[in-house]
Formats: sequence, structure tokens, C-alpha cells
Amino acid sequence: MRFERTEGWLRTWIAWVARHPWIVLGSFIPLAGIASFLFLTQLGLNSDLTDLISDRLSFHKNWKEYRREFPHLTDNILVVVTGETETQADEAAEWLAARLRGNSHFEKVFRLNTNRLLEAESLYYLSLPELKEFSGLVRQTKPIWDRFSRQQSLGSFFNGLAAIGGNQIPPEMLSQLDEILKGDRLRLDYGEIFGEAQARDSKRYIELTPRLEYSELLPAQKSIQVLHEIIDRSGLSGVNFGVTGVSALSYEEMKSVSDGAAFSGILSFVLVALILFLACRSFGLIAVMLVNLILGLILTAGFAALAVGHLNMISVAFAVLFIGLGVDYSIHLGLHYRESLKSGHERIGALISSFSEVGISLLICTLTTCFGFFAFVPTAYKGVSELGLIAGVGMIINLLIHLTWYPAVLSVMPTGKLKPKSLKASAGSLISKFSYRHYKGIRVLAAVLLLLTGLLALKIRFDANPLNLQDPHTEAYKTYRNLLKETDRSPWTIKVVANSMAEAVDLSKKLLSLDTVSQVINLDSFFPNDLEEKKAAVKEISLGDLGHSMAESRTESLEAVARFARNLTGASPEEERLKSSLSDLVLNAQEGDLDLLRGAIVIPSLDFYKSVQLGVEKAQQANFNLPAEVSERYVSTNGKYRLEVFPKKDLMNVESMREFANDVLKVAPRATDDPVTLPLTGDAVVEAFIEAFLLAGFLIFLTVLFLSRSVVDSILVMCPLVLGSSLIVGFMVVIGLDFNFANIIVLPLVLGIGVDSGVHIVHRFRKLASFEDADSSTARSIFFSSLTTIASFGTLALSSHRGTASMGVLLAVGTFIMMLSSLGLLPALLHRKAEEKVRRAA
Repeated sequence: MRFERTEGWLRTWIAWVARHPWIVLGSFIPLAGIASFLFLTQLGLNSDLTDLISDRLSFHKNWKEYRREFPHLTDNILVVVTGETETQADEAAEWLAARLRGNSHFEKVFRLNTNRLLEAESLYYLSLPELKEFSGLVRQTKPIWDRFSRQQSLGSFFNGLAAIGGNQIPPEMLSQLDEILKGDRLRLDYGEIFGEAQARDSKRYIELTPRLEYSELLPAQKSIQVLHEIIDRSGLSGVNFGVTGVSALSYEEMKSVSDGAAFSGILSFVLVALILFLACRSFGLIAVMLVNLILGLILTAGFAALAVGHLNMISVAFAVLFIGLGVDYSIHLGLHYRESLKSGHERIGALISSFSEVGISLLICTLTTCFGFFAFVPTAYKGVSELGLIAGVGMIINLLIHLTWYPAVLSVMPTGKLKPKSLKASAGSLISKFSYRHYKGIRVLAAVLLLLTGLLALKIRFDANPLNLQDPHTEAYKTYRNLLKETDRSPWTIKVVANSMAEAVDLSKKLLSLDTVSQVINLDSFFPNDLEEKKAAVKEISLGDLGHSMAESRTESLEAVARFARNLTGASPEEERLKSSLSDLVLNAQEGDLDLLRGAIVIPSLDFYKSVQLGVEKAQQANFNLPAEVSERYVSTNGKYRLEVFPKKDLMNVESMREFANDVLKVAPRATDDPVTLPLTGDAVVEAFIEAFLLAGFLIFLTVLFLSRSVVDSILVMCPLVLGSSLIVGFMVVIGLDFNFANIIVLPLVLGIGVDSGVHIVHRFRKLASFEDADSSTARSIFFSSLTTIASFGTLALSSHRGTASMGVLLAVGTFIMMLSSLGLLPALLHRKAEEKVRRAA
């Protein structure tokens, strides 16, 4: 590479810096102060994940429009209240909702199912066949309820069964009674007895709209903390409160990331310091390198405050990228400076020699790495676009620090602090020398690996499911995952906005005809169909008022059991098994057996009686006037009508999600929410990265070609990138690691490392007489700079957050592979040129 004029300019500049260090150092003090002020006062954090995608994408526009129409239905918290019985869950949910209403941390509190304002019409929301089936079963078992209304006891229950006759009793009731007597069931379940359509759900759902602070790292933290404090004080036994929803998931995700950051940070710092010591064997030089990083981070953060004003959930990783690439500059310059001191140069001469020579490589590395980052700026992935701008400018700042601040500090540092020591050959030198000596085999091996991993790379996938990134042990994840399995309660539903009620009804009919849709809810869903026939069916359900329960003797209870047992003919397997169990009870009943039976039979029967009685009474009083808190969920203030479309399949499978979304979009092109936006966001991210990497690769090649004036050198620099990238993707396919929203940001860093290493090796080779001369400190620098990157961010693999952990794995492995590609392939490719150089020198 030919850079005589640039190298001459660098020599003049470094000489001036070395002779006027205090001017340079003094100028950085106000710069650092101003940048610190901007960073601390002006740089915010935007943790709203919806802002990571550009508004120019149509599906994102649709989401923004929906969010404007129904702002109170996005970013909510969902509390799942599970009790041992329906009544217990209902009472616990009402208790919690009552304490949350009026709390300043929640804008709205809404009970999704069993809203007391809708209980009056609950029977009418059954389909007509379901209501008729329910009415028929109640009439069929009426002898039980007639006796039960007078006395709530075991005797009344079994005398009622005897009056019905075994062949008229629902088979499920016979089976459950037999299971109770054998100890295999705790209590009667009338939901199962009266058919799945009437199954009583022991879960209740409360939807909360929290007050979010997007300027905070954890926007929902205060609301969630208040919620948990109230739940912890409930003292309710047998009730479980599961807190989930979009805001709770985001809170748990960011909390798991930040909780592991402290441990990873400490461990990373220790490992980096240890590796720097092994590379430099100088505490003074290590201290200067760490100061370089801190200064660069401050100045880059200051730029981010001025240019962007905030960090998003992806651009916050600029520090990770800066440290990984910035420390490379310090290592390369520091080790070459030591090499110059060792060769006999005095301090200023060593600075001029090493910094002017390596500075050329760093200049090229900065340009190529900047192009790698800036290639993301025009993409639709706004999160990475902002990251590209900040990190790209950060690399320019990093170069300026290492060509001004760094030599100025070294020029005033006593050389005793940098006393050269004899350093053993590093693994990097051994790898490069092995590649050089066995160049033919290495070339063949590289070609074979490129072919094999290239074929494997065709199978790589992008996982667009954000749940797969989260810690699977958190409450929010487990609760949300369980809801997704219940497709009728799935939180992943598609939202459609219609301009009128008529359009909403028409769209609902079309959507219900789709194979992937289980149900559609809109405002019209709250007005029952077949109302007159349903009113007639409700009238047939008549239960008397409950009388005062009187004590029943043990003898009376057992006589009723025996009477029922005698009436069973054994005509069915259920009757035969129950008859045998009842006979055993009559003959062998122990103290306490009847008390257990009362808890298993009488109590749930009384609960069922009361619920049916209440349902009938309120149904007869129904007026079908929807309360405002229900209607505002389906009609916006602008008169837009909301439809909620539920899937038939579990959408944890991205292909099922994509199929569901595609079907709905054919009917309603402006449909939105997670099942639509997640796959399309994944597509946009993949498209953005393909565009960016193609553009980055092209610009990097052109830059190296322009600066080096050598097509051969440009191709040589690109070869390790191609091989390394193919090996990384092939490795991911082999271990089953997909790209995702978290680990895909590792690729710019790995690309930068590969470019830098290739430039350093080729430039150093062109400058020195032989390969052995070029290999001395260059291979060592590349090896140890790669190790610092692996040590810095490989600790992220220990995170409980699966996205962060995958990023740590990919970063560590990717850096290692790119280092091997540079040190293992380039010497083999340079062999012929090296031999020609030796012959010409001879």
C-alpha cells in the first residue's frame, strides 16, 4: 500500500504533538467537560420499542394510527387471577381491581372477563344450542335442586339423585362422584358435568393501563412495583396473581439485562485488564489505554446527545462497539511503540516511527469501519440506523484520540513505565507462521470450508419472536406463554379498525370464514343474537329460593347414600363403578369421611346453585346498555370501530403467526398488532442488514482500493471477511442459533474487526522486508485485541436474558473466527508475494 505523502504528514503531526503535549492534553479537558455536560443533561433514553422501525414502512404506519385511535389499549399490564374456584377467583379479582382504581400509577383498570357490569346478560352470550343444552341439563337434575333449596346437605343431594334415576343422571356426574369416593378428585366440577360450553373458568383477567415514563430505563417500574406491593399485602390463600402483558414483559426484559450487566461489567473489566497486561506487561501503558476508552466514550456520548438526543434499545450498545473496536487502536499503537523503543529509538523517535506507520493502517481501518456503520443509516431499521450514525462518528473520534491524546500522554510518561521486556511469541504469531509455511494446504482448506459453510449458511433463519429472547424463568414470560397456549385468551391478537359499525360487522363475517381465525370480537359481539328464543330458554331455568340449612345426622346421610346406591341398576360402566364405591362407603365409613364428602359435594353444589340463580335473575333484568368502559374499548373518540381477531393456533411458532397474519391482511390490509408487525419487522430487519452489508462491503472495497491503489491488496483484505462471515453463519446453523433482534447487531463489530485485522497485516507486510518482520508485533496485536473483545463481551453469554446471551456467544465466537480467518488465511495468500520480495531483496 502506497501512502508516502500521508505518512509524511503523520510524521510531522506526531512530532508536533510529542513536542507540545500539554497544549494537546489541555485542549481535551474542556472538550471532555462539554461532552460530559451534554451526556448527563441532554442524552435521554427512548425505551419505546415501536420507535425502532421507520415510519415510512406501511405496516408501522398502520400500527401508529391504531395506537392513536386506542392509546389506552397498548402497552398495558395484564393480571391473571387464578383461584381454586370460580367464585374465589372472581372475589380476588374484584378485591384487586377495587384497590387499583383511583391509584395514580394506573390510568385505567378494566376486568376483561366476568365484568360485573355485563353479568346480567351473561347467559345470553351463550350460543342458542349451548343455552338450550344448559337449560335441559338443569331441568334434568331438578330433583336435586328442589331438595337442595330446602336443605343443603348430603342427604338432600343423594335423595335428589335417587329421585332422578341412574340412567337420567349425566354420566360425567356419576364418574366424578366415583372419583371423589376413591380419593382421586377433591370436589365436583359442574363446568365439566354440564358440558365444556358451560365450563366455569377459575381465572379472571384485569387489564391495567400504567403511567409510563419512556425517559427511564424501566418505564413501567413504578406501576409494577406498586402492583406487586398491593398483591403481596392481599393475604389471600389459594389465589395466584400472574402479572404479564407488554409493559410487564418489557420491564422484566430490561431488568434481566440490567441485573446481569453489573456482574458482566466487573468480570469483563478484570479479564480485559489481565489480557492487556499479558499483551503489554506494563501497568502504565494499560492505564493509558483504559483512559483512552473512557475519554472516547464520553466524547461519543456527547455527540449522540447533540446529533440524536437519545439512545434507543439498540443504539445503547454503541459503548459495546466502541470498546471492542477502540481498544484495538490502543493495542496496535502501544505494542508498535514498545517495539520501536526496543529497537533503540528514543521516546519521540519511537512515537514518530510507530504512530506514523501504524497510523496509516488505523486511518484505513477507521474509514472502512465507518462505512460499515454508516451503511445502516439509510435503512428502515431506525434503531440500527441511529446506532450506525453514533458508532460511525465514534470511530472517527476514536482515531482523533489515538493520533492526538494518546501520543501526547505517552510523550510525557517516563519511559521507565514502558521499559521493554522480552515477550514470548504469542499464539497469533504461531498461527500466522503456520499458515505461511503450509500455505498450499491452508488455501485448499479455506476453499473447502468456504464451500461447506456457504451451503450451511443458506439454512440460517431470523427468529422474529421477541419472547424467545426473554428469560424463561420470569413471571411475566411464564404467564404470557401460558396465555398463548389458550387461543381463546391469546394476548397475540390482530386488531382491525373499521369506519362504521356496518363495516365492522361485515369484516367480522369475512374474517370468521378464515381457517386461521377462531373468533372475532367487536362492539356488535355484546348484543346477543336469537334474543327472543334465548329469553324463552332462560325462563325454563327456574330454581327456588334457598331455605335455611338444617343439621343432618350421620345416619340420615348414610341412609340417603344407601338409598341411591340401591336405585343404581349398573346398566352402564359408570353406574356399576359408583354403586360399588357407595356400598363400600355405607359399610366402612370412618369418622371424618362424611365431612370430606360435604366439602367435595355440598359446597360446590351450593356455589353452582347460587351462580345459576343469580344468572337467571339478572338475565331477566337485562337491558343491554353497554357501560362506557366497555364501549370505549371498541369505539374510539373519532368514531372508529375496533375488531379483535383471535388465532386458532399457538403463535409461538413464527410460521403459524405469519400464516395467521397473511390471511387476515388479505381481508383487512390495514390490520395491525404483534401477529402482523413482528414477522414484517423481522423481514424489514433482515432486508436492512442485507442492504447494509452489501453496501458496506462495496464501500469498504472501494475505500481500500482508492487508498492502496492496489486491486490485489483490496481483494486480500476482503478475503478473511468473506471466509469469516461464512464460518460464523455456518457455526450458527450447526449449533441451532438463529439471528434475532439482539444478536444481529454483533455483525458490524465482527465486520470491523475483520477489516481492521486484514488492513494491519497487509499494510505491515508491504512496509517491511519479509513476512517474519511483518509478523512480529502485528500478529500479537491482532491476537490480543481479539482476546480483549472476546473477554469484554463474551461474559454477556452468562446473562439470563436469552437475547443478550446469544449476542455474547455470537460475539465471542465471531471474533475468534474472524481472528483465525485473518491470521490463518492472509499469510497463506501473501506467501507468493513474500517470496518474490525476498528474491528481489537478494
